[in-house]
Amino acid sequence: VEKVKEDYLETSIVVVSDHGMSEVRGSVDLKRIIHNLNKSLKGNLITFLDSTMARFWIPNGNQYEIENKTSSALKNVKHAHILTDDERTALRIPSDRRCGDMILALDEGYVIHPCYFHSSRLPKGMHGYAYPSSPESYPVFILDSSDRTSIEENLTFCSVSRWLFHLLKLKTPK
Repeated sequence: VEKVKEDYLETSIVVVSDHGMSEVRGSVDLKRIIHNLNKSLKGNLITFLDSTMARFWIPNGNQYEIENKTSSALKNVKHAHILTDDERTALRIPSDRRCGDMILALDEGYVIHPCYFHSSRLPKGMHGYAYPSSPESYPVFILDSSDRTSIEENLTFCSVSRWLFHLLKLKTPK
């Protein structure tokens, strides 16, 4: 940073991320629950295990029975809950089936293990929680610049974007 500032008079250095990284405190193993569900449902449940959520697709047919059995099997999973329709809307998860008919979301600090991304080792940090709340989970914004004229106290993604356009002397998109 000092070398760049030495060589260039007008210098701004910005580091931005879209998420932070929460420490993993524990894991949830869904293998046995899903195995038993698939046995009782005769394989009529499609599952994808992300690190912080499990998504379930129910094939056409006996959806009511499958959804009830799946909900019953998952309702007592610690550090997790099935997202309601209102939560899906608030989290901007599409209401169509692309993201799953049911989504089990884990609490911050817990991961599904094993999952389709981490099968052998438990990760030390994770992102992508439905309800992150710790400071470590917040997006990163590091700034070293003499031009701080339009920086707001409480930054949002939109205000960071506006500020970056200002810094780059670009017209802000509408």
